[in-house]
Amino acid sequence: SEMCIRDSLYRDGTLNDVLDKWDLRYSYQFPSASPSESTAPLSISTEMRHVCALFSNEVQCIGQNNYGERGLDPGSTEDLNYPNTLSVSSSSSTVKKVIAGVSFTCMLMKDGKVYCNVRNSNGQLGDGTSTDSYSPVQVKKDGNALTGVTDLSEALYHICAIYGTDDKIYCWGDNTYRQLAWNGTTGVKTVVATNYDTCLVKESNDSEVECKGGSLNDTFNMDKEITKLIAGSSHVCALLRGGT
Repeated sequence: SEMCIRDSLYRDGTLNDVLDKWDLRYSYQFPSASPSESTAPLSISTEMRHVCALFSNEVQCIGQNNYGERGLDPGSTEDLNYPNTLSVSSSSSTVKKVIAGVSFTCMLMKDGKVYCNVRNSNGQLGDGTSTDSYSPVQVKKDGNALTGVTDLSEALYHICAIYGTDDKIYCWGDNTYRQLAWNGTTGVKTVVATNYDTCLVKESNDSEVECKGGSLNDTFNMDKEITKLIAGSSHVCALLRGGT
């Protein structure tokens, strides 16, 4: 079962339009018109105005491209009613996970590196600048490439990663509400980000959700082992061991 820390409903009508165009409700429109095990996406990440899907060998996106969310030049005349491939030309590694944020997209590669593209007004691209880039750029920490990343979670304007042999947290982007306050914390089992918070479960106490930020700045005891966290815009749900 799922225990919700804070109940909130977040919907945007444009998502339905995107899903209709992508035909996700009825079939997988790419790379072929007929759904099959080989063409079904491994995972899908949605944001208000664009959606990206991870396939076995590539990432494809559909929806808004006002800032280049889909990796296309914002002035591109390409037909946006059909998916396009989002790729990292500077990496030979394949994508492990894709996340879609507000006017940005980040990809975790199988070699443990992270690349993000588009809006950088709050440092969402993690490259140490505030310059937008519709071509994916590599995330850096202290001026060096962030490596050894095992998981990634995004929210409105910030992103968090678990990396290294000691399962350390590194978050970048907006810090208006201290969303990045967990940076440097080790022994992290899982991390999720809401619009204004960052919540995690530590390996040393896997029955508690600890949050820092603007609305969930507290510790929540679930009484049982937490096996998974899922975040919405301002709420977090925990899946518990044993289904209770």
